Amino acid sequence: MCTAREDAVIRDAIAALSGLEPPAQPRDGDCLTHAPIVTQRLVEAGLPAVDAWVTAWAAPGVLLLIHQVTCLGDYVVDDTARQFDPRFPARCIGEIDEYQRLFAAATGAVYAVVVRSRGVNLRATSNG
Repeated sequence: MCTAREDAVIRDAIAALSGLEPPAQPRDGDCLTHAPIVTQRLVEAGLPAVDAWVTAWAAPGVLLLIHQVTCLGDYVVDDTARQFDPRFPARCIGEIDEYQRLFAAATGAVYAVVVRSRGVNLRATSNG
C-alpha cells in the first residue's frame, strides 16, 4: 500500500520528516494535529507541500468522512491512515490516484477525492 516510486521529491520528503514519528496508534482526530506538522516540516525544507483534505463518499452527494493529509506535488503524505486499515504503512506516501483508491477501499467508500487547501480540486478515484 502506498508504493511511491523513488524520486528526488520523495527522498527529500523522507529526509525532512526524519525524527518526526507518526502516531503509534492513530485514531480519529489525530490527522488534525499531525498533518499540519508534516506540511510545515516539508515547507520548511523547501518542498512544495500544502495541507489537503480527503473526502470519502458513500454515494454521490453522501459524505462519509473527511480526513486531513499533506499534498506534496503529485503525492499524498498521510501519517494517520492506519486508523482506517492496519495495512497502511506508518508513513504512507503515495501517488494521489493510488492513495484515493486505497483510501476509498479502506473506509468502505464508493470513491475518495483529495482537495488541496489552496482550492485545487483533484479528480476522484473510485473504489473498484
